[in-house]
Amino acid sequence: MRFSSLRRGRAPTGLVTVIAYDVSDDGRRDRVAQVLEDHGNRVQYSVFECVLTLSEFHALRRALEALVDPRQDRLAYYRLRIFGPASVSHFPDTPVDARLTTMIT
Repeated sequence: MRFSSLRRGRAPTGLVTVIAYDVSDDGRRDRVAQVLEDHGNRVQYSVFECVLTLSEFHALRRALEALVDPRQDRLAYYRLRIFGPASVSHFPDTPVDARLTTMIT
């Protein structure tokens, strides 16, 4: 799990990233969950919190998007920052409500 540094009271070396998914196929959903379990903590059935550097985030995103069917499945990434605006992205690309990015900046 990636939160071991938080349990020891040290500051995380990456940004907190919340990843949520809606995957229709049981097999694909299980593979997505297995990949995410190696990178963070499950906080809901289909929601994980991860502490990731930018390169780790991009590698994880590529791995997840290779597992899902963009015609049927959805992934949402919320990169949270202490200072500056947050980053919200979806796969496949869908419009993000401007009110959401305002709420989390």
